[in-house]
Amino acid sequence: MDPTGTIKTKIVGVTFSNPGGKSRQKLLKRCKKGDALLLIREPKNRYDRNAIKVCTQSHKQLGYISRELAEDMAPLMDEGNRASAQILNVTGESTLGCNLGCNIEITWQEGIAFGDIWYLVKVGAVLFVIVWLFFKICK
Repeated sequence: MDPTGTIKTKIVGVTFSNPGGKSRQKLLKRCKKGDALLLIREPKNRYDRNAIKVCTQSHKQLGYISRELAEDMAPLMDEGNRASAQILNVTGESTLGCNLGCNIEITWQEGIAFGDIWYLVKVGAVLFVIVWLFFKICK
């Protein structure tokens, strides 16, 4: 997977409750088209080491990215590539007793990845040591 462009997908696990007992369905009732979402890696998830949590801006979990998509996205996120997401629409009708669902759009963010920054820091440190040694030896 190339970390550019957009991906349209749905949030999985929306019928479960969060660890504190809060219903994800109740959270979805308050969501609307265009709401910004957070994508948070969960590498220590005991069920899936590639897990990517989908949360509201206030860090309330709505569910996860599908296992298949997370398998492709997780390594890129771990390398420092950033992705954002927004709600395309909330599906279903809670007043009829149906479960709600949520379609989202994921967009890869441009910019320097954390891995790139870390590389630059290491190169800078090496250059600093070389210059320092040069001046030490030339004294």
